[in-house]
Amino acid sequence: MIRPLFLKELDLRSFRNWTAARVTFSPGQNAIVGPNGAGKTTLLEAIYLLALGRSFRSHQDEALAEWGSSSWRVAGVLEDGRGAREMEVRWDRARGKRIRVGGRGIARLSDLVGQMPVVLFTPDELHLVKGPPQLRRSWLDRVLGQGRPSYVEMRSRMREALLQRNAALRKGGRGGDPWTLLWVKAAAPVAAARHAFFQEYVPLFQGAAAQMLGTGDVDLFWLPGGFKNAKPAHAFPPDEEGWRQLLQAKIEEQRGEEERRMATLVGPHRDEILFTFRGKPARHFASQGEQRSLVLALKAAEILYLREKLQRHPLALLDDIFSELDVSHRERLQVILADEGQAFFTTTDPQWVPGRRETRWIWVSGASIRTEGR
Repeated sequence: MIRPLFLKELDLRSFRNWTAARVTFSPGQNAIVGPNGAGKTTLLEAIYLLALGRSFRSHQDEALAEWGSSSWRVAGVLEDGRGAREMEVRWDRARGKRIRVGGRGIARLSDLVGQMPVVLFTPDELHLVKGPPQLRRSWLDRVLGQGRPSYVEMRSRMREALLQRNAALRKGGRGGDPWTLLWVKAAAPVAAARHAFFQEYVPLFQGAAAQMLGTGDVDLFWLPGGFKNAKPAHAFPPDEEGWRQLLQAKIEEQRGEEERRMATLVGPHRDEILFTFRGKPARHFASQGEQRSLVLALKAAEILYLREKLQRHPLALLDDIFSELDVSHRERLQVILADEGQAFFTTTDPQWVPGRRETRWIWVSGASIRTEGR
């Protein structure tokens, strides 16, 4: 049974341009309207921060503080059908970042991620099809981490092992055999988790893409880092042990090249995700409109995936998306969001906000917030 989930309230202190702000939300659709630079995106950033413990705009916690401040705080009240609980992320220069949920301190991000799942739509993500691989890997990590919170720790261990092995290669080691073993041990669980993810996700994407584009000739391929040919996910090992063996063998093939370039060339940090449209690479052969439809299908599948994995509707965060879409794509996005839990839109023009559900209007101007509607 899908449980209801919505953010009832958001409270900011010394966060970005907000010295102090408190806003209440509707369980349905919330439109955040105001001029550029008023702080609309900052409200979405704060919600994202509560969900994932980090910003989607900056990797530096200090950069989130109001000018002249040495601390910030973001808090919210979450309703999940079993009662309300407070979520809080705060930072100060002396003690760093601290996270609390329901009054209890959270030591690991994996204990936070997934409690309030979010699906993020930004103008940058409209370039997921043709943008750089890092954009797609970041999307993958965010979705998979929320659907399987233990993945967050796997990804962290892999990143640490990669830094150590690359340091050994730069010092002239042979990939440092102990560092290679450490790398394979850390990378195999990530590869196995991604394998399982694409087995589940690709059918959801194909179904959504068929609705968006009116054709079933659409596919999504995962290309593990260091492998030259795209294959369906089921063509790779299903378990960690199989991935350890496969990665070890591929590293042996690439050892000379890795030593020459002084970098790890095999592993999930170099994974690629490929879209095909009518049997051809979508980045080269699909029109801009078709590429945007593929991204919307990817987002529709993201909502379905998180809803099924977590048995909760994810919150949809849309940052000035409608200004980037034509009328037909706005209508397709409305279909995705119809009756699918809580949604937040930022826009400079209220005419772009879809009107299928009753809307709470949140007017942002300067340092003030005014709300109206449900």
